Amino acid sequence: MTSTQAGPATASHETSHGTLAQPDDTTPHRLRIDAGGDSFPVSSATPTLTWTPGRGDDATTGYVIEATVDDTNLEARRVTAAQLSLEWPWEPLASGAQVRWRVARAEGGASSDWHDFECGLLDEDWRAAWIAAPAGADVRRGHLPAHIFSTSFDVPATVVRARLYATALGVYDAAINGRRVGTTELAPGTTSYDRTLHAQAYDVTSLIGPDENSLSITLSAGWYLGQVGAFRLPAHWGDTPGIRAELHLELTDGSTRVIASDGTWTVHPSRIIAADLMDGQITDLLAPCGPATHAVASIDDAPPISWSPAPPVRVIETRSAVRHWSVGPGAWVLDFGQNASGWVSVTDLGPRGTRTDIDYGEFASAGGDLDLSHLDSHRPGEPAVAFAQHDVVISDGTSAVFEPRHTVHGFQYVRVTRTEGSFDPSTVAMRIVHTDLEPTGSFECSNEDVNRLHAIADWSFRGNAVDVPTDCPTRERLAWTGDYQVFAPTATRLYDVSGFTRKWLQSVRDDQLPDGRIANFSPDGRRIKLHLDDQFAMMTGSAGWGDAVVLVPWEMYLSYGDAAVLAESWDAMVRWVEWARENARTARHHSRQQRSAEPLPHEQFLWDGSFHWGEWTEPVPRKADGTRANPIQDNPMEWFMADKGEVGTAYLYLSTATLAKAAEVLGKRAQAAGYAAAAEQILDAWRTEFLAGDGRTATDTQASYARALSFGLIPADQEGAAAARLAELVHEAGNHLTTGFLATGRLLPALADAGYADVAYGLLFQRTEPSWLTMVDRGATTVWEDWDGIDRDGTPHESLNHYSKGAVARFLHTHTLGLRQADGSAGWASFVVAPHPDRRVTWARGHHDTPRGRISVDWRLDGDRLQVEIDSPASCEGTLVLPDGRSVDVEPGRFTFGATLV
Repeated sequence: MTSTQAGPATASHETSHGTLAQPDDTTPHRLRIDAGGDSFPVSSATPTLTWTPGRGDDATTGYVIEATVDDTNLEARRVTAAQLSLEWPWEPLASGAQVRWRVARAEGGASSDWHDFECGLLDEDWRAAWIAAPAGADVRRGHLPAHIFSTSFDVPATVVRARLYATALGVYDAAINGRRVGTTELAPGTTSYDRTLHAQAYDVTSLIGPDENSLSITLSAGWYLGQVGAFRLPAHWGDTPGIRAELHLELTDGSTRVIASDGTWTVHPSRIIAADLMDGQITDLLAPCGPATHAVASIDDAPPISWSPAPPVRVIETRSAVRHWSVGPGAWVLDFGQNASGWVSVTDLGPRGTRTDIDYGEFASAGGDLDLSHLDSHRPGEPAVAFAQHDVVISDGTSAVFEPRHTVHGFQYVRVTRTEGSFDPSTVAMRIVHTDLEPTGSFECSNEDVNRLHAIADWSFRGNAVDVPTDCPTRERLAWTGDYQVFAPTATRLYDVSGFTRKWLQSVRDDQLPDGRIANFSPDGRRIKLHLDDQFAMMTGSAGWGDAVVLVPWEMYLSYGDAAVLAESWDAMVRWVEWARENARTARHHSRQQRSAEPLPHEQFLWDGSFHWGEWTEPVPRKADGTRANPIQDNPMEWFMADKGEVGTAYLYLSTATLAKAAEVLGKRAQAAGYAAAAEQILDAWRTEFLAGDGRTATDTQASYARALSFGLIPADQEGAAAARLAELVHEAGNHLTTGFLATGRLLPALADAGYADVAYGLLFQRTEPSWLTMVDRGATTVWEDWDGIDRDGTPHESLNHYSKGAVARFLHTHTLGLRQADGSAGWASFVVAPHPDRRVTWARGHHDTPRGRISVDWRLDGDRLQVEIDSPASCEGTLVLPDGRSVDVEPGRFTFGATLV
């Protein structure tokens, strides 16, 4: 039960005020398009235009959209009040078109500022050839050297506008006249290269000089041809890295010129003699750059070029080491105080010929050496694959700066080893690198441990948002579908992840298997869809993982209100659900075959006969001698064959029901009705097989109750009993959680929503393992994969940056702060503020930047007096729900309310 409750409503106990000191601003703002870009947004031919209403605009009158294309005015378009976005309503844009647009309320009011963007170079307009290094280049698969492609050109007149369009099968960076182009890192990013490839556009006007100029592009293997996953298997996208680039010049004399990649360009090995995104980068500044030969136009199977909806990857922050120590002759460990993704820069490389080795890791004991062993990869019965992230630079004796931009690492610590000369730790800086996401939420409360937990969850997501949502930035660095399915609802409360997610979902669709299954991770460099006889293909199509193709688009629709994300994924969503339904009809778990030779009528709706990962990463049990047990390693066949039908059928219901709701949004009425009916059949089957009449689940675990309560699987008359049993299981575990990967993020909300907020807070504030605050107490700066990622003996285990358990941060926003979107709302048309005070949390404040504007909440408990202040835009409808269940309408603007709690 909640630990504080509001007393009866009386005039003397309550006060409320609305619209205090709130400016009456109805001007639309925050204009944006569904596109990324380096220094300016770059779109496809038909971008989606999106805007935010002014704070005082109730969004009931509609809007007028004005636009110019290449200084030509277009006929204004009017949209209805319900719309806050619009797919490009005019003729499709031409390559390079320069667009200005603005929005005004239809019934008077000021117009927004103009917003500028450009259309990219459309695929059909590219003149450049794909070029590559000639066959026979020094190649060791997975350890390719980087090559430099170059050309020179004369400019007879002053340049008024210059754009470089570039992409690669690999990772590239460009320079004009020796000066770096743009701020994007790891371009063009990772996609499923057989179907999708993004290009980048750069404004290089200021880099072009008179007369002779040079353009060079450095290319490494990147995601296209590098190593993939924990066992460092080679990617299977292709055999030859290549580039494609065009430089478009507009001159003062009115002429234009295009310099395009072709066979006249030269290519030579760079001083990056090996580069791999997993292993690291080796740079020999004494290596000869040559000989140069002509590039070859030998790539003919690259996909069409398109433009990413996501922001680019950039260097976001630079940090100095917070401490350092020597670990032997010529070796030092540096601690940067934060686990993150990126690399280091080194400004003093020592005398000519000095070799500097840099090893990156997540753990070093106090005063001890770097420890990478917890990131080694293991298969039952096989030798371990040792983990390494290792950069090398050999000095040429100049003032050159080493910054390995053709790799990326997850680390808090580095070990620097130098062959000769002195070393100054202050010359090494951490460069934090990830997708440049716009923050959209904040949270702070009276408890510093909780604030720290929120911070490490935020950092964990940042470290895993390097172009795609990876599971960890170290051992595997794969965009596992299950991880983002679990965390996406939390990500939307921290950052604007709309474009980032849509980019990733394209890869999920690209990698879908012919039968409808969803790959375990996307982009899938192993290309399981082409290797259906691979053992890993047998482990593809799991509940909770494949369901990401349904649940993540739905979460994006709810958070941002744009149904386009549902339309884009509709076919893939249907194919996935239909495969899972067919599998439920045709495959049975062996335990049910033993129960009855013929399937019982409800079994056709149980999804139990194919592979599921299950709950995954539950707290590791201890053996009698106190050592850690590993059920999967100890008996992999038993784990593989275990009945996971409760999890599978629960997710089959959730995805089918969600598909029905998506169909309704998209106007597919017949399919909506059909999938709603199918969901009811699956629900009945789940209840028949996995639920007793007293509200108990067959598996009787914390995970099963958290899942069942949050999915709506429990009949209304049994919800109380199910919630009570969940609370009881928590107490039986010594007020510890026993959930794993799939259910942990749902556990605290399920308890609080059922009236057990005190039990939820007991778990939140638990300090012994397994618990979140164990991570805080043991110095975590990101969320661990294992609950005892650093155990009681100080030994590290598994990844120390796995964001899935950080989904608890959503509870802090939706329940502790109390700000959540109302049921049935999309795009934050309506919201609820329902604070959950606790004796350990006496105030909380935070905000969320919704598609309709910022909603801020600040509540404080002073003795028995609860004071709540809410600031919200006029286009949202809000409700304040007090701890005793009473509700109050929230007036737009600044609204305050006080109540006495008893």
